[in-house]
Amino acid sequence: MHDPEVDRLATPEASHATGFFISMIFVLIFGLGLVGLFLTGIGVSVEGQLFTAIGTTAQALLIIGLVLFFIRLKKFDLKNTLRLRACPAKFYLWGVLAIVPLGILVAQLSQILVQFFPGLVSDNMISLVQSSVFTGDLPVYLFFALAISVGAGISEELAFRGFILKGLESAVRPPAAIALTALVFALFHFEPLQILEVFPAGLFLGYLAVKSNSIFPAIAAHAFNNLYALFEVNFWQTEQPNITPKEILLSTGYPIWVLILAAGILILAIFNLMQPGGIRPDEKNISG
Repeated sequence: MHDPEVDRLATPEASHATGFFISMIFVLIFGLGLVGLFLTGIGVSVEGQLFTAIGTTAQALLIIGLVLFFIRLKKFDLKNTLRLRACPAKFYLWGVLAIVPLGILVAQLSQILVQFFPGLVSDNMISLVQSSVFTGDLPVYLFFALAISVGAGISEELAFRGFILKGLESAVRPPAAIALTALVFALFHFEPLQILEVFPAGLFLGYLAVKSNSIFPAIAAHAFNNLYALFEVNFWQTEQPNITPKEILLSTGYPIWVLILAAGILILAIFNLMQPGGIRPDEKNISG
C-alpha cells in the first residue's frame, strides 16, 4: 500500500538527476540541431542575433518541457522538486547584488590562467561577444536580451538548482550536492573559459537556492547576471571602441577601485545570506 501523502511529496533521487541530465544533453543536441537547420533553411544568418535569440528560446523551452515531463512521468511533487516557494526579500536583494561582483572577481583570476593557457579563450567565445553588440535593430536586440537573461535564467535554474540539485540532495549532504550541481552546470556550458567561470556562479546559485529553500532568488540572480553581461559588452564597446572581445571576456577594463568595491559587496552579501532567515521545508509553498 502506498501512502498518498508520501507519494504526493515525492522528489527525485540521484539516479533521476543523472538520467535527466543525460537526457537533456541528447534532447538539446537533437532539438537544437533541427532548429538550426530550419533557421538556416529560411535564410536566418547563423552569426546574427535573431538566430541566437531563437536558438536560446528553443533551448529554454526544451529544458522546461523536459523538466516537467520527468516530474509528471515519475509523479514527483512539482513544488517540492523545484522549490517553488516564497522566501524573504533579502535573498533576492543579496543574490542579485552578489552575482555580478562574483563574476568580475572570477574573471580577474581567469586572466592569470589565460596567460598560461591562451586556448581557454576560444573563437566561439569571441564570436559570442562580437554578436552580442547592439547593431540598431531594437526589436531583435530586446528579443535577444530576454532570451539570454530571462529564458536562460528560468530554464537552467529549474533544471540545475531545481531538479538536479534536489535529486543529488537525496544521496549526499547539501554542500556536496551544491558542488556536484555546480560542476555539471559548468560542464553544460562546454567552453573551457565558461566552465571555469561558471562553476563559482553555480556554487553561489546552489547555496542561494538551498539557503532560501526557493528557486526564485536563483532565477532572479541568474537572469540579472546574464543581462548585466550583455550590458557590459555594449558598455565597453561604446566607452572603449578599441577594446578586444578577449579583454571584455576577462573584464580587463575595470579599474582597481571597481574590483575593491566588488569584493566588498560580495563579502557583505555572503555575510547577510549566512544569517538565519530561510524557509524550512515544511513551511507553506508559494501557492499556500
